Formats: sequence, C-alpha cells, structure tokens
Amino acid sequence: MIIVAGLGNPGKEYSGTRHNIGYSAIDYMVDQYAFQKKGTTFKSKCFQGRVGRHHIMMLKPETYMNLSGDAIHLAKQYYKIPSTQVIVIYDDVDTNFEIIRIRKQGGPGTHNGMKSIVHMIGNDFMRIRIGIGPKPEKWELNSFVLSDFNAFEKKTLPTILKNTSDAVMCIIDKGIDTAMNQFNKKTPSI
Repeated sequence: MIIVAGLGNPGKEYSGTRHNIGYSAIDYMVDQYAFQKKGTTFKSKCFQGRVGRHHIMMLKPETYMNLSGDAIHLAKQYYKIPSTQVIVIYDDVDTNFEIIRIRKQGGPGTHNGMKSIVHMIGNDFMRIRIGIGPKPEKWELNSFVLSDFNAFEKKTLPTILKNTSDAVMCIIDKGIDTAMNQFNKKTPSI
C-alpha cells in the first residue's frame, strides 16, 4: 500500500486556487487511472486503485490545510505502513511556477500543512512540491496562495499535473532516486 496525499482546503471558495494544487494533482490522477472513490474516511476524500502491482490510496484531506497531518496519520495507522510509503503533494510559493521538486524527506519549511504532517508522522515521508511562485511583492502571502491562477497559468496546469502524476508513478514504480534524477532537473517552459 502506498498513500498519496494532495494538500488543499475543502470548499468551493478554495477550488482551483494555488494553495489547492495538491488537490488538483489527486483529481488528475484519479481520472487518469480510473481510481474508485471510497467515500470520506480518515478525515479525507479517499480513492483507491491499482497501478501495475501497486495498491494505492489517494487522499484529499478535508481537515483544512493546517491540520493535514491528522488525516494522513489516521490513514497511515489504519494501513500500518511506515512514513516512507507516504507521498505528499503540495504547493510551494518559494519555487517558481511550473517547476516540481521531489525530496525523500526534510523539514516542513514555512508550509503550515507540512508542519502539521511532520508533527504527526515525522519527516521520513516523500514529498513533491509544485511551484506556484514567485509571489509578487505587492501581494500578501495569504492572498496570493488563495488566489486563482492567471489565464496563462491555467493553460499550463494540465502539463504540470501530468508531470506530477508521472513523477508519482515513477517514484512508486522505479524508486525516488530515479524520480528525483528524472524530474528535479526539468525546467519550466516559460
């Protein structure tokens, strides 16, 4: 069992915002691989499926961003899996738009959702940061991350979500080192 969690905030007012790109990545993969919805459990919207020999549980925590760790902890405990079998996808304002970065582990940085996860399950989980930056100087951080993507960015999102999906499947199938070598050096087309 592999758990793949995409971070975001529930509710229509947050749908499609920069901060919810983790949710968008899960939605993309659920559609791409025809995962089955398993309802709401682990304080999350849950989807299950198989890709090759791998059984995958995809989560969209509904705890709001700052308590994402609660949901992931519940799923991890239920399936009795180590943190090393968890992949978290989230937005990163410090990474330029269109760039994705994969890491084996690490600290939470300034991201409140990641702080919650590290607090609940430690820092030995894999993560994929999707760049949503840079933040324009005139914007407050909260206003920027909760804003919609502009017209150009919306056109580019399908490619970013495909790259993220490919990165997740590469991690699962070939290992994180191969995925980091393949995806961390990609540069944006803008």
